[in-house]
Amino acid sequence: ACGDGHTVGVLEGGAVVAWGKNDKGQCGVRCEYGYGDVALPRVVEGALGLGVWEVGAGRGYTVLVGGCGVWSFGWNSVGQLGRETQSEWDEHVGFVNLGGQGGVVSLACGQDHALCATDDGALWAWGRGTQAALGLGGKLRNHATPQLVTSLEGRIVTMVSCSLSSVALCSPPIAHHPSNTGGFPYGSPQQTSSSSPPRNFFPSSSPSPSPLNSSSWSGSLSSPHPVSGLASGGAGWCGVGIGGCVESWGANRSGELGHGDLNKRTVPRCIKAAKGVYAVAMGPGHCVAVSEWRMRRGGKQANGTASSEEKRENV
Repeated sequence: ACGDGHTVGVLEGGAVVAWGKNDKGQCGVRCEYGYGDVALPRVVEGALGLGVWEVGAGRGYTVLVGGCGVWSFGWNSVGQLGRETQSEWDEHVGFVNLGGQGGVVSLACGQDHALCATDDGALWAWGRGTQAALGLGGKLRNHATPQLVTSLEGRIVTMVSCSLSSVALCSPPIAHHPSNTGGFPYGSPQQTSSSSPPRNFFPSSSPSPSPLNSSSWSGSLSSPHPVSGLASGGAGWCGVGIGGCVESWGANRSGELGHGDLNKRTVPRCIKAAKGVYAVAMGPGHCVAVSEWRMRRGGKQANGTASSEEKRENV
C-alpha cells in the first residue's frame, strides 16, 4: 500500500515492512535521530506476531489487518488512527476497536480517513469527517474512534475504497430474516467498550485472499469472484455480481461520486449508472468501476466453419 510519501508491505509469514517519509511515525519506527525518513524497507517490530495479511496507508498514517484485529500507527491529527493517542502522532502499533466480533473483509485508507467492512455486513468509518467522507450524515465532524455507517443497514458491504471521498460495493437490500436481530444481514454489530482485541478476529473458516485466476475468465462474472486488490489502499477478496450496488459519498468536488452533479453527499447513495460492478477504486478526484462482462468463445464463421475467436461482451 502506498500512502502520501511512504509505502507499507507484508512479507510472507505476516511481517510488515515500511519505508519512505516517517515524520509522523507512519513507518512504525523511530530512528535514532527522531522521526526521520526511512530510505530502505524496515520491519515494523510492533506488528510482529499479529498475523497481518492486509495493510492500508494514507497521509502520514498506516492501518493493518491481521488475525488479531485492526491496528494503526502514525499521524492522528483528525482521528485517522481510529484510537486515542497522547499526541498527534504515534509510531507505536495500537489496537483499533471496531466493536462486535466480525472479521474484516475489506480495508481502505483515504487521505485522512479510513473505512473497514466486516463479515457481518457492516461498514465502519473513522478520521476526518468534515468533508462528508465518513458517510455518517448529520453534523460533519471528525471521529477518533470507528463509527458504524447505519445508513447501509440491510446491505452487505463487501468492498471499500476511498481517497478524498468514499465508495463501497454492496449487495442489494435484503428482506428481514428471523436470524436478523437488526437491520444488518447477520445481526446488528454492537460497539464494545473493551480495548483488547478479540480472539480469532479473522475467522479461520473464512476463505483466504487469493488473486484472480485468468484461466477462469471464460464465463460470466455474474456471481461473486475473488478480487486481488484495490488501488487506493485496501485489497479485498469479496466482490458482488449482477444486482450489486456501488454506493458513494463525500465532497464530490470533481464529480467523482458518479451522480451527475457536484453536490456533496453526507450519506451513501447508489450510483444508478453503475450496474453489475464487481470491483471499484477511488482516486483523489475520480472513481473507476469494473462492470460485468462475458467472454464468448467459438461460434461459426460466415462459411459455417468453427471459429476460435474470443469476444468480450457487455463491458
